[in-house]
Amino acid sequence: MAAEIRALRHTGATALVVDIGNDSGGDDSGDWTPRLFTNRPVRSARLLMADASDAGRYFADEIRDINEALAATQSHDARAALKDARSFFYQQTAAIGEHRCDLSWVWREQRAWSPTNCNRLLSAGYAGGYSPGLARSALGDSKAAAALSSASTVQSFFGSWTGPTYVLADQRSYSSAEMFAAVMQDNRIAKLVGNRTGGD
Repeated sequence: MAAEIRALRHTGATALVVDIGNDSGGDDSGDWTPRLFTNRPVRSARLLMADASDAGRYFADEIRDINEALAATQSHDARAALKDARSFFYQQTAAIGEHRCDLSWVWREQRAWSPTNCNRLLSAGYAGGYSPGLARSALGDSKAAAALSSASTVQSFFGSWTGPTYVLADQRSYSSAEMFAAVMQDNRIAKLVGNRTGGD
């Protein structure tokens, strides 16, 4: 995508339209790619997980990646940030099972959603990991940055385009495509046009 952006810029393009219509989604690229369209900081969406054993597996994976990055880095700043992240995921692991409450009402009635009411959810950081996002070359250690925010794996492509951008969506845009649209909109990187997405 970065190569396509460079090619369009070379031909004199003054605006980009990214068509995610009829796109069923895919992987975490929906969180990574918005950073190609701006040189400003980009925040990933908050991630919440059901208070269940699956959350423990996710937290264990995050801790494993953080430990690998800790073993490889010599940067004082990176080590401090990684230790904070590891502490957070240890705390969240210990909290599994503490957010139980009666939600049987959901089968009988509709209520307005409130994140402060009991919802059996645990904070899991952000869509890309512990950090909402890091600047290019943050912490001076790319492996540590990627362990804290997976979008940092494409940091060499951050800001490939900084001009006007539009995202074209339709009712067949799902999953990662919707994540892309949401991050682009929430961070004021692009204007969304088209129809409401599929709601995945």
